[in-house]
Amino acid sequence: MMQVILFYAFSLLLLSFAIMTVSSRRFFRSAVYLLISLLLTAALYFLLEFNFIAIIQITIYVGGIVVLILFSILLTQSEDANVPKVPWFKKLLGMAVAGSGFFITIYLILQQKFNALPDGGKKLNISEIGHGLLDVHSSGYVFPFEVITVLLLVIMVAGIAVAVKDEDFKNQEQQNNEKIKIQ
Repeated sequence: MMQVILFYAFSLLLLSFAIMTVSSRRFFRSAVYLLISLLLTAALYFLLEFNFIAIIQITIYVGGIVVLILFSILLTQSEDANVPKVPWFKKLLGMAVAGSGFFITIYLILQQKFNALPDGGKKLNISEIGHGLLDVHSSGYVFPFEVITVLLLVIMVAGIAVAVKDEDFKNQEQQNNEKIKIQ
């Protein structure tokens, strides 16, 4: 009974912080809300006794990605930088895409026939999990991890390039204003 209460409490908090992540107008607060959301996701994994996945969640996402996002925000923006206001049609389009993704996901889950194994499934040790993750064949996850790593690197470099370009534009605008004042 206590596990069910904790599950619903963590899920409600996770949904709340996820909504705050995407709806916050400040970059830094949004990154902190993302950090809390990822920690709550790890808490759900621990509650479901997926300890290995929970540790990976904390190590990779909380310890690596969110810290990288926070550093890039602090290096390229001021702490109280706001997200530019989005036009209503882009918000509507975003909600439509998110809603359709949600309904497609629910549809696919409901169409899947989940069969429970009579013996409760095969117990794996850490060594077997590690070999499975590092396998380069069709059942391995090395290639998807590498693709995601490169994708995240490209996103971070592009974000920093846009921020630096915006900063250069501001500096150039200040110099032009100073020239106008001198004249």
